[in-house]
Amino acid sequence: MTKSYITYKYGVIWQVDCPICSTMIRSMIADDKPLASEKINGKTVIRERMVLSCLPNYREVRMAMNDGSFHVAPICASCAVDLTLEKVNTAAVKDPKAVGDRRPTLAMDVDFTIKE
Repeated sequence: MTKSYITYKYGVIWQVDCPICSTMIRSMIADDKPLASEKINGKTVIRERMVLSCLPNYREVRMAMNDGSFHVAPICASCAVDLTLEKVNTAAVKDPKAVGDRRPTLAMDVDFTIKE
């Protein structure tokens, strides 16, 4: 069984790693505005809202699959530089629910997107 590249914490996606090299590419970060503050046992507790954010090294690869459909997978900027069919297959295999029996073809369509 392949190890998932998505980490869940408190019932939500907490971190996403590159499925090829395991570098962190998305992570929960504190929003810049505090959600609320309250006094608990005489101490002020500030609750922060956490948001899943794309890190600067986040990229997406759009793969043409052997059944004519497409699949989009997250990867890191380092793996995107020298992307090979073997690496794309590694990314596809680690997403079995979305990919199923489909596999990337040699005629893959690669599209890199920087998320902001």
